Amino acid sequence: MICLLVYNSVGKISSMELPTGTVTFLFTDIEGSTRLWEEQPEAMQIALARHDEILLAAVTQHGGFQVKTTGDGLHAVFRSAQEGALAAIAGQQGLAAEKWDPGIGQIKVRMALHSGTAEVRAGDYYGPAVNRAARLLAAAHGQQILLSQATASLLDQDLPAGAKLLNMGRHRLKDLAQPEQISQLTVPGQPADFPPLNTRGPLRAELPSQVTQFIGREEELAAVKALLAQDGVRLVTLTGPGGTGKTRLATETARQLQGAYADGVVFVPLAPVAEARRIPDAIAQSLHLTLAGPPAEQVMAYLQNRQMLLVLDNCEQLGEGLEWLSELLAQAPGIELLTTSRERLQLAEEWVYPVPALAETQSVALFTQAAQRARPDFETNQQEEVVRAICRLVEQLPLAVELAAGWVSFMSCAQIAEQIRGDIDFLTTNLRNVPERHRSLRAVFDHSWRLLAPAEQEFLMRLSVFRGGWTFEEVGPVAAPDGGAKFLHLRALVEKSLVQVTDEGRYDLHELTRHYAAEKLTKAGKEDDARQRHAQTYLALVTRAEPELFGPEAIAWFARLDREQDNLRAALTWLLEKGQVEMALEMVNVLYYFWFRRGYWQEGERWTAAAIALAGDQDSPSLGRALVYLAGFIAVQGRYSESAPYMARAYPMAYRLEDTRTLATTLWTYSQAVGNTAGAEKGTEAIEEALSILKDEEAWWAKTLTAYFYGIYGDLQREAGRYEEAASHYQKSLGLMRQIGNVDMIAYPIGNLGRLALQDGRLDEAYQMIAESVAISRAIGNRVGIADWLYKLGEIALYRGNLAEVEACLQEALTLYREMNNQRGQPDVQACLAHVALLRGEVGVAARYLDDCFEGYQLIYRQQKASEGILPGTKVRVPPEFIEVMVRAGLVTVKQGDDQRAITFFSIAENFSEQTGRVPVPPLQASIVKALVEVRTQLTDKIFAEAWIKGQGMSLEEALAFGREA
Repeated sequence: MICLLVYNSVGKISSMELPTGTVTFLFTDIEGSTRLWEEQPEAMQIALARHDEILLAAVTQHGGFQVKTTGDGLHAVFRSAQEGALAAIAGQQGLAAEKWDPGIGQIKVRMALHSGTAEVRAGDYYGPAVNRAARLLAAAHGQQILLSQATASLLDQDLPAGAKLLNMGRHRLKDLAQPEQISQLTVPGQPADFPPLNTRGPLRAELPSQVTQFIGREEELAAVKALLAQDGVRLVTLTGPGGTGKTRLATETARQLQGAYADGVVFVPLAPVAEARRIPDAIAQSLHLTLAGPPAEQVMAYLQNRQMLLVLDNCEQLGEGLEWLSELLAQAPGIELLTTSRERLQLAEEWVYPVPALAETQSVALFTQAAQRARPDFETNQQEEVVRAICRLVEQLPLAVELAAGWVSFMSCAQIAEQIRGDIDFLTTNLRNVPERHRSLRAVFDHSWRLLAPAEQEFLMRLSVFRGGWTFEEVGPVAAPDGGAKFLHLRALVEKSLVQVTDEGRYDLHELTRHYAAEKLTKAGKEDDARQRHAQTYLALVTRAEPELFGPEAIAWFARLDREQDNLRAALTWLLEKGQVEMALEMVNVLYYFWFRRGYWQEGERWTAAAIALAGDQDSPSLGRALVYLAGFIAVQGRYSESAPYMARAYPMAYRLEDTRTLATTLWTYSQAVGNTAGAEKGTEAIEEALSILKDEEAWWAKTLTAYFYGIYGDLQREAGRYEEAASHYQKSLGLMRQIGNVDMIAYPIGNLGRLALQDGRLDEAYQMIAESVAISRAIGNRVGIADWLYKLGEIALYRGNLAEVEACLQEALTLYREMNNQRGQPDVQACLAHVALLRGEVGVAARYLDDCFEGYQLIYRQQKASEGILPGTKVRVPPEFIEVMVRAGLVTVKQGDDQRAITFFSIAENFSEQTGRVPVPPLQASIVKALVEVRTQLTDKIFAEAWIKGQGMSLEEALAFGREA
């Protein structure tokens, strides 16, 4: 078909055959045209005409239609993405080959391609697709061709010969709510390297915030970025002695490259990590993953399909085991690593970039900046030569320069230079046992040390036992045990640049400074005393924090403990090393709730198990609670058979001890364990016993446990179909939660009342309450709660007919459950997603979700079966939620055309409903009735009866096997 383009008097196109449906738009614009028109108006007039000829020819030769010109650019449309790409390439090649007026120089045109649908009106296109193409063009540079995700997807298997797509990451475009995955189209012979896109950056950039300006390093930045851009280069190590500025160079490189990675850049601090096998733990923490399985496997699974740059900082102390990084690169092809280390990692994939010292002018600028932080009125002026001398004396190492600058509040620059000069020869000629790379830096440290008063030296030594920083509150008991002038000492060390302070009032030592001070502490014979005081201080902190985590200030206290995790680990390590059983048990006990709500289940399990192993067989209240908590950590990861023996040991111990808190804590977990297996009656007995022993207790933990027990009471009644009783208990729990000011667990009685509203068919009321529970859980960072309530919110949205909201809620819930390795939560979400797919007409997708659901339930069943009877009164029973799974399976099977099998699913659901007392929610009941009416006419009475009887006689194990049959 031939389409003639006809231009009317105003220059617009009219056409009998403008493309409709999904089309590809090409937008172009001359970079810097305003300046060129101002400087060379006559030459630009000629150049623009030639520009128009070249681009129009490229468009028409590749089947396109020029919609209009925009002064210095054009808008064109194509029936296919490949035609648009070919036209863009031809246009750039034609422009590059043209000999332009020397006064103008090369005409550089930016181009953007986007595919979508738009309204055709009066020879022009209108709609969101046109707007997105325009915003995409604004992100480009001259001679660059950018593609939206829609266009890139269409081109993926049909690229023009020699062309490549470079992933530029997901970016936010001006005035557009949804971010765009942008690609760059490159061809041989055309420029491929451009500045960062003119956008607000990619979606994820988790890098340390910097409070000072990045100085110099232009050549180093360019070199490192060029290395990472090379094909086949996926591991770059920045090497150099301590204090060279490796970390700052790495983070600045990552900051400038963030747009090149679809899933962003993430900083992983490894200084606190002592062994290479802990690298996955550190990566998981930086990625905010909850570890509930082997860390290496879980991190690998999370990263294998992502495109991301990980900055691994301070690798030198990790030694053997770094081969895991090679495995990561092999299994996750989209991951690149930028590491810092004092020495190369000795990996085959590694490209090493030695970080040089600063150039002299840069080191002077850094000295000036640091000096002005110590003394705001500092100016180099007449002292510049002396400052240069200081920088040379410390070999222009950034850390040494900053430490030297910190002395300007105490002496002149000439005096600083004189002091350093006196030490340099000594360090380089006499200290043969110090590695070469440390000699000049140690000179700075030694000089700093000699300038400290004895009390300040003692103070600095003791600060070395902190990990990850500290607050003013903790410093006194550890570093000033005699009640000395901690404020004055700390201020002095800050002023001398030996201690760093953040805007939030948190203090820290540079890792090199900490090592130096730790050496002094050990030589002074005071390490044991300092570490013991450190452990006692943090035990006191977490003991104070425990009740706060259940009160109105919980958000702040959770955040505080997040910041102190390295100190908490150091304290626990010390207590366990020294065999201080009671303190270790007490510490893991008070940290239980923090670890559990944050989803740090594996870490909680590891520390708690270590403390229990140290305790032996002697009964004690702290051991009893630790056993209960360990059982909880293991059970929540789905390992019920491993969990049960700890609970079985704790249960009789609690009665022997006659300690109210230990017994109540044990009954709390026991009531859930037997309630979920033996049923409501057995669980209720445990709850009533607990409430009886707690009724006269006024302690915070007693009130909190009482509120929890009423919530569990409600759960058991709800799952047994006694909804009025459940509502009464949830209201009691909610009232107590409000009374004690709990801002976290209050989400559960609110959300569970929403469950009851759903059960009663009050969808709007249920939606409102469960949405509130989602918001509460998000505010506290309770990942388990977020997933649980998003699942229920999605289910309600399903019944309200909002499929878009359903999909968003359920997919986020499923992602969270998978990241936490929460095996119990996944199957129910998958069953609900099967229902969503069914409503979309995607029967095959629905069937796959159901298969995953039944597989998950089988895993849970096997674990529960293995633990059956270990704890008195426990046995496997039908999970109440499984009834609704059977209903959804029946609905899907109807659409698959297997009416007889569908009847069996519905029969199983009714059978289990009678066993448990739980009935499907009203919207599902209506779906069952509709489905039965539909299939009843398709089956004879005999076949219907046989299918129904088959379901009535099935056990849980048989129902699971039936669900997995092809």
